[in-house]
Amino acid sequence: MKRANKTTTDNFKEKGQVSIFLSICMVLIFTLIAFVVNVGLFVKAKINLQNAVDAAAWSGAAVQARRLTNIAHLNWEMRNTYKEWMFKYYVLGQNANSKTQVSSGSAPNKMDFRLKPFDAANPKTDKFNVPSICVHFGSSHNVCNVYSVPGLPRFEVAGLPNVAEQFDAAIDTLVEQKAKNCVMRGIYNFMAASSYAYSTGESVSGNDVPVVLGNRVGAWIQSIELSLRMRNLEYIVNQRPIADVCSSGCSNPISDLSADVPAMIERTSKAFFAAYKNLGGGKFKNESSITGSFRLTELSPNSSNISQSSLSNLFIPPDKTVATAKTYLNLIPMVFNYVTFFTTFSPNAAESITNYGIADNTGTSAEGGCSSSKTALPVPGYVMGFYKDPSIMTYYGVKGSARYVGLLNPFTTGSDGIELNAYAAAKPFGGRIGPRLVDPKGASSRDSQANSPRNGPDNSQRTRDFILGFEPSTTFDAGNPIPPEDTSNPFYISGTSNDENIGGIPENDGADVRFGIPNLIYTLPNSGTKLTGGDGTFIRKLKAYPNVSTPIVEGIGLFDGEQFAAFRDALNVAGAGNGASFADTAQLNESIALARKPTNYDAANYLIPTLRGHDKDAELESPPTLTYLSGGSDRVALFAPLYGSSLLYSSRSSVETIIKDYLSATGKPVEKYLDALKKTAEAYIAADPKYEKAAKGIYDPSETLDSSATEIVNNPLDCRTASIASKFNFLFRSQVGSASPKTCGILPISESVTQYIVKKGEEGNAALFYYTTYRPNPDLDNLQISTAYAPGLIQGATSTGDMDSPFQNIQNAVQNRSHKRNYYSTKLIPIRNVISGIGADELQENLMSEFEESADKMVNFLQETELNEFTSPGNSIPGVTDQGLEY
Repeated sequence: MKRANKTTTDNFKEKGQVSIFLSICMVLIFTLIAFVVNVGLFVKAKINLQNAVDAAAWSGAAVQARRLTNIAHLNWEMRNTYKEWMFKYYVLGQNANSKTQVSSGSAPNKMDFRLKPFDAANPKTDKFNVPSICVHFGSSHNVCNVYSVPGLPRFEVAGLPNVAEQFDAAIDTLVEQKAKNCVMRGIYNFMAASSYAYSTGESVSGNDVPVVLGNRVGAWIQSIELSLRMRNLEYIVNQRPIADVCSSGCSNPISDLSADVPAMIERTSKAFFAAYKNLGGGKFKNESSITGSFRLTELSPNSSNISQSSLSNLFIPPDKTVATAKTYLNLIPMVFNYVTFFTTFSPNAAESITNYGIADNTGTSAEGGCSSSKTALPVPGYVMGFYKDPSIMTYYGVKGSARYVGLLNPFTTGSDGIELNAYAAAKPFGGRIGPRLVDPKGASSRDSQANSPRNGPDNSQRTRDFILGFEPSTTFDAGNPIPPEDTSNPFYISGTSNDENIGGIPENDGADVRFGIPNLIYTLPNSGTKLTGGDGTFIRKLKAYPNVSTPIVEGIGLFDGEQFAAFRDALNVAGAGNGASFADTAQLNESIALARKPTNYDAANYLIPTLRGHDKDAELESPPTLTYLSGGSDRVALFAPLYGSSLLYSSRSSVETIIKDYLSATGKPVEKYLDALKKTAEAYIAADPKYEKAAKGIYDPSETLDSSATEIVNNPLDCRTASIASKFNFLFRSQVGSASPKTCGILPISESVTQYIVKKGEEGNAALFYYTTYRPNPDLDNLQISTAYAPGLIQGATSTGDMDSPFQNIQNAVQNRSHKRNYYSTKLIPIRNVISGIGADELQENLMSEFEESADKMVNFLQETELNEFTSPGNSIPGVTDQGLEY
């Protein structure tokens, strides 16, 4: 009995062992479950954070893509401004020349702009095939169509000494007056040439002739304004990265970011909210949640060390040094020193009347004859457009941080949790802002201070279709171009070297500054032949022709008959192509609107906006990028801010200052031109002293020719006798204030710029938007001009970007819609490719490359100090997904 009781007691004592074992097992099971759950939640949080940061990178790069699209549209508008200028110069300015009355159906192979002789037998001919502006008023005798007008014959009066003396005195007076009038005839031509380049849109005395079009803004003024707007867009893209952005409780709460121009903070704002909303959390976004603790840091690329005096920093105010640190984008202006020609009528020295084809055996001389001289008007520092520095790549990298507090996690109890980090990068793809027409004069595009000619593929000269050299006579002769060439200090571009200075920062040009004649490729040739060919020269140089029967050799740009006829068709269509006479202003404005329309050359080289409401509107992958403004049949607005408190130019006065500073920088080119005119006038007097007054119509030493000039001539009422030199000097260098009246109908650019900017500020949103006209090309629809982006084979398209491929399921899904689009698209990229030493070599060979030459390597890699979670270069990158180029 006792043993049985002992056994019962022992069994009773052993019952608790199972409970203890079960308790231990339950702890292990719950711990294992908590571990699995926490690991799962941790991984989910990490994935969510990575997805959110991916969204932030994509959204920030999408903002960059929109700005690059704005830049590309504005760059095309700069081409349109240049097209308008060339239309005024080549078409309107030559409309009195009967040789230019051509159309697409009757165009010669090459254009001959030489003037006809006064008489078929006249041996005095125009030897230079150079377009020269000549305004004809519709009279019965078109002096703009002939080269040389005979002078007054001096006949012998025999046997009557007194009569002979009086006759000679009368002839002297008439010859002197005729020579004087000969020079005065060029006043309207000068006004037209200067208006085409420098008008601010306000008609002044002398611009009341419709063909002068003083109501339209001149090309030089408009190109500078567009350049300033371009610099503001670049400044927006290059906003410095911001670290530690959050909803609240950090150094940069998102609610504190503000700017008078919302685009200034758009990148950071869109990136943050894209991540913040992707993290979820609903209304439980408090500091203890992963969403509430989220911090966004925009990763900083290394800013390029660019010379302050380079073209890369042209138009950037000296007090905005932050703008010279090009973080994401560097735009380099293409600057040309141009010279257009207008017709003056130069008096000839006494010569035999046989020189005019008149038979004579008596030795009778003709005096005071007029030859049509093609006189230069400089347009220094003209900005043709911008090209993108390929070594500073536009992309966007971000880092996202958040704290994770897990469920039943003993390591986070009573703490702020575990910090999670994620990285991502994206960039704009598939667009273009325009072709690079120049090469840097120097080793680096970034630090170049001047431009030189550029060779394109197959040794085709890329620059030579837009600027021509010139080789006029080096000795003075009435009727030759003014100024003639000076071998000791050349005035014109020679075209013999690929290192020749064709333009740049004006104050750096010095004695090297040379001028070239503007030219244009308007459209692609129907014949399919090359636009240019390599003939061993870098720039085509216009040379002298012995006589009018010598065949023309120039055939590039608007010297090509097909190109010129296509350009001039805008005048014919508008009803203004009526030969020597001119149409009214409305017709001419319509002609210019038609000439500015997009062409197939534009589509091949620029990003052209697509337009809603196009008669041939094609179904695109995306909506058109522009719509017409109300109240105007063809007016559109491009986002391109001019000034604002947070922009590069804070106010109207800062815009005026930067333009006037640029104007002052042109002192050396202007001085060179005035010096050339002086030498020409001296040559006139040396040829025949009786032409002194006529010579002073070119350059008069008694006039004030510096920036202190408050009027053109000492007696401003007698403007007819004012010299070309004094008019140009007053136009370009005078600093008179608005209180001073215009003299000779000319308002100095320094003052007209002020009035122009004030007017811009009064045009509603003109400080933020650039208003222009868009006239569609009836031969091109939206699909045909959508060439900036086209998908490739990997997206199911052909090599031309059409959705017509073996991927029938894709083709059927889109129902033959084109995936071409005319804007920059956005794609995620591997972040390792923007880290120096890790992806640099791979970068040069993949689709991210923006490099045109082997010397143009990326320089703005991410700063490694902000990548402390990364391993050493060359190893794998933990915590970063290996995104492809496109999801």
